[in-house]
Formats: sequence, C-alpha cells, structure tokens
Amino acid sequence: MQHEQAEIHIFSSLGTKVFSNLVTEKRTVISVKGLPNGMYFINLNKKGVFSRSQKLIIIDN
Repeated sequence: MQHEQAEIHIFSSLGTKVFSNLVTEKRTVISVKGLPNGMYFINLNKKGVFSRSQKLIIIDN
C-alpha cells in the first residue's frame, strides 16, 4: 500500500548532506554501508514541512 510521499535527508554531524531520497512506503530500509562511523541526523519532511529529526549513531560498518 502506498503512503503519502515524504523526503528523507541524512546529515553528518558537521551538517553535510550525505543522503537524500523520496519515501513513498510506510517502511523504508536505507543502507548506511558506505558511511563512515559517526553520528548522523535524519530529517523527514512531508509536503515541504520539517516533520521529524532523530539522531542515528553508526557504530561499526
């Protein structure tokens, strides 16, 4: 079942955008295999409005 589109952006702790994509499904898997260890911020925007931010800590690649 398709859901409302949202944009997902992942930023490094320095504020550099390292990933960006449209999300149309309720559950989406994002590979972080190419990212170095560190802390990242995930921003989710619906209809161009900031909706949610979470911290993601990459421990080991």
